[in-house]
Formats: sequence, C-alpha cells, structure tokens
Amino acid sequence: MRFLNAIGFLTIIKISPKYYLKGQDYPKTLVYFPVVGFILGLFASLLFFSLNFILPLFLTVIFIVCVELILTGGIHIDGLADTFDGIFSGESDKTKIRQIMKKGDVGVFGVLAVIFFVAIKTALLYFTARMLSVGQFLAFDSLSGSFYPAFKQNFFGFLVFLSVLIFTPVYGRLSMLCLFSQSFSHDFLQGRKAVADKTAKNNNAVENINKVTNESSKKDNIKYGRDGNELTEEDRSSKEHRKPLADGEPAEDRNKNSLSYAFIDRSNREIFILSSIYLSIIFIAAGIFSQLGFLNFSLQNAGLARNIVSVQNLTSPHGFSLISEGLYGQNFSMLLSTMLIEKFNAGIEIVVLVTAFKLLTIAVITFLFAAAAGRFFRKRVGRISGDVFGAVCVLTEVFFLLLNYVFIKFV
Repeated sequence: MRFLNAIGFLTIIKISPKYYLKGQDYPKTLVYFPVVGFILGLFASLLFFSLNFILPLFLTVIFIVCVELILTGGIHIDGLADTFDGIFSGESDKTKIRQIMKKGDVGVFGVLAVIFFVAIKTALLYFTARMLSVGQFLAFDSLSGSFYPAFKQNFFGFLVFLSVLIFTPVYGRLSMLCLFSQSFSHDFLQGRKAVADKTAKNNNAVENINKVTNESSKKDNIKYGRDGNELTEEDRSSKEHRKPLADGEPAEDRNKNSLSYAFIDRSNREIFILSSIYLSIIFIAAGIFSQLGFLNFSLQNAGLARNIVSVQNLTSPHGFSLISEGLYGQNFSMLLSTMLIEKFNAGIEIVVLVTAFKLLTIAVITFLFAAAAGRFFRKRVGRISGDVFGAVCVLTEVFFLLLNYVFIKFV
C-alpha cells in the first residue's frame, strides 16, 4: 500500500482511494521513492531498446525524454519552472518569492528553465549513447541487402548506457530524500515547535470565542428552524478564515504548502542513508560489469588484445595509435584503464577498483550537489516547498547525466 501511494505521488497513475494513507503515514512511503525512479528508468530502457530498432538514435532519445515527462505528469519540471520564476523575479522578500511561485502562470524564466532542461538532458543522453557507439540497432548491410541486429556488436556499450539511463531517475528521487533529511534538522524542529505553540494558543482563543458565539446564536438559529449545531456556508467560511497561520505564511498559501511537510519525520535521515547505500551499491555493481565488458570489447575491436588481462603493447606508439584511431578512440576512460593494467601489471583487479572508485565518486558528488542545491533554495525561498523538491529532482538528474558523460569520456 505504501508502494502504491508512492507511485500515486510521483506518477500520473491513479490508485484506488481505499489504498490512501493517512497523513501521519506519508513519511513511510519515502523509502519507495527511489524504487519508483528505478521503475521509470526500466520503462525508459525498454522503450529505448524497442524504438531503437526502427527510429534513429536522436529521435529515440527525444521520445524517451518526452515519455518520462508524461509519466510523471510534469510535476517535477513544473516545480523547476515555478522555482526559477520566483528566484529570478528580482524580489528579495521571501514571502513575495513564495507568492510568485504559487501563481498558476509561468514566467519567462520558468519557460527558459524548462527548455534548457529538456535540451540539455536530451543532448547528454544522445552524446553519451554516441560516445558508447550505441546506434540504431537494426543496421542495413549493403553487401547482403538485408538488415542485421547491430546492437549485438556492442552489447556492453549498450549496457553501460542503460545503467546510466536507469539510474538517472533513481538519483533524482534520492535527491528528494536528501532534502527531506535536511529538513528534519534542529532549526526546523525549533521553528515547528514555535509555530505549534503559537497555533495552540490561537486555537484556544478561537475555541473560547466559538463557545460564546455558539451559545448566543443557538436561540436565534432555533427561531429560524435551524439546528443549533448546523453551520451555514457563511459560518464555514468565517470559521475557516479564523484558522491561525504560520509565521510569514500568506493567506493564499493556506493548505497548499502542507503536503511536502507531511513527509518530514524523524525517520527521513535513516531512510535516505539506507536507500543511498543499497542503490549506490547496485549502481556500482552494474557499472563495473557493463564497463569492464565494454572495455574488453573495445580493445578487441581496436586490435590491441583478445582480453583486458593480456594487454602488452598499449604503451608503445603503435598501441596508442590503434587506441586513438580505433572504433572507440575518443573514450579516454578506456585508455586510462588499460594503461593502469600495463603500468601496475596487476590484471583486472586494478580496473575493477578504478571503475568502482569512479562510480562511487559520481554518487557522492551527486548527493553533494543535491544537498547544496537544497540549501541554496532554502536560503533563497525561505523554506523547502514542493516546487523546490521538483526543481532539485530534475536538476540532479541533469547533473548525474553530466557526471557520467564526463567520467566515461575523460576519467
């Protein structure tokens, strides 16, 4: 049931009302947020695999980016647009920034943010696939006059790309857990306690007023044929208006900023740490398997060796020429790994350690970026809202893609 609610929160898939959780149970669904991201990544991978048989690579990448936006309902990218509208509005007052973010219309900076996000994400996916030589899967052989499954020739390059594609939405949702973990801090608890104390005092005052007004109005209500406990629409509106607001909360923000705060709980940090550990281990394991296979296959195509353990001539001018002019010549990460094998003469163990360290570095830097982005938006906006969660999620996805591209190509 918690998993279904996580799907309902993060995607356009509707769940039955009988599975709805109560507000106090919302934090328990956070553990499934990265799982939902993993499912989105798997679906994008299957779609990529299917469409790449019939469409060019660039069109396939555009299609999977659009489908992911549709599946999520655009809620995260909408938060990005609202956040950029508020931050770049020129206002310095945090309350006014939040009011701008709550508006239904999208400003110039919001539109630009959406355009740049879609363009950069599409470009990073496309050039990562090109760098790994993941092209159209069905290629035409002009000699035989028939099509053949080209992806079999670079199966491990395809796996490297899939590992990046699958874990991009995973780390986007992990960034949300990072922000929830940040929100449960001493300052937040102190602020919530102060607001709660003030709210309790105001509620007591309202209850005292209600007691007096109810007693005095019961007789009048009975005169006009109404039950003394029945409220008219005017009464309800007046009663709703008397509900106390938190410090600095504008009236139009009422009941619109409570959903993200409903997820904040003492367990946020534990959920974030455990989810980060086990998902990063899976990411590193998948990366090691796919990148070692890609390295071995690349060396075979470059004519340097039959496997990565028996590389002997890499440091020679002829070997360097082969690697730089071969099929995967611009992938300097492969060159570094093979040179380490030759220099240390330790076989595959060095490559495994180097690859694991690179992937762990990607994960750590991604988390640091998400934490820094959350702190920046909190300082600029005044608090972490649903729009900020969405903005950090999509920005982290782009940053994760950028790191993978740089590390695969250069490191």
